[in-house]
Amino acid sequence: KTKEGFYIIEDKIPVEITINDEAKTHFRSERYSLHIFIDDVFTQGELDGYTPYTWVFDPRTLNEEKHLIVVNLAGFDDHYGIASLPVFVKKKKAH
Repeated sequence: KTKEGFYIIEDKIPVEITINDEAKTHFRSERYSLHIFIDDVFTQGELDGYTPYTWVFDPRTLNEEKHLIVVNLAGFDDHYGIASLPVFVKKKKAH
């Protein structure tokens, strides 16, 4: 981790997206969509969201710096959920 507590990412990693117990009461009884953004740019989504959802974060096309991953859940009955994870992308050294 960096001094600020950001995870340092050098290569592809799986990111598991889960819904906490409090929010599950809302999202379990309705359909919802799941949207993933990196630095406010849409990256991936699922119209029919489910939990747990595993997404592979591939930082190879990103600059070596801090980035923000944001996950939005949008319920079809007007429930919303947002989570974010700041990360620091570090370029792998060539061998």
